[in-house]
Amino acid sequence: MGVKNKYCFLCARGRKEEDHDCFRNWSKTSTAMESAIVGEGFKNSITRHNLIYGKLIGDGDSSVYKHLVEIAPYGPSFYIKKIECRNHLLRNFINKLSDLSKDTKYSKPHREYVSNPSMLGRFRNAVIRAIAYRKSENNALDDKIDNLKKDILNSPYHIFGRHVHCKDYFCKGSDENKVMFLICYLLIPY
Repeated sequence: MGVKNKYCFLCARGRKEEDHDCFRNWSKTSTAMESAIVGEGFKNSITRHNLIYGKLIGDGDSSVYKHLVEIAPYGPSFYIKKIECRNHLLRNFINKLSDLSKDTKYSKPHREYVSNPSMLGRFRNAVIRAIAYRKSENNALDDKIDNLKKDILNSPYHIFGRHVHCKDYFCKGSDENKVMFLICYLLIPY
């Protein structure tokens, strides 16, 4: 566990650094702080804990992972796998949909349709159900990941009523098909 501080209370009160144990140990940007702390943790994991971390659970921000790849804490041939947690995956997914709904190259009624809170809730629920199902499957991890990716990419089609690629666990295929309605305005690729 690492700690980085850009601020020291005693220094801020005018005390000289020699007169106290200064806690200020970081002068770079605040955004670089997380990457540095995680990088130090990976670099010191063998000496401190006799562990090699093979996976990083990320929050959707690629700067930490990029820093780990650059510093190669276990050598250039060791690959650290990045895993994005469900909460961050959902947040990023919904944020991308919200960003899409603000893009004025699409008509206002279509943007409003996609950004409607109940519609965003349906997207969120579809991803949650897919994650839960794929997690419980008795398949190899790579197969689970591939199937989950397909389910997530299919979710807009499912939600808008095109059930050609829906899996049996997921739906019965009864919604009205709104895909052509959205394809006409390029909101989803055909």
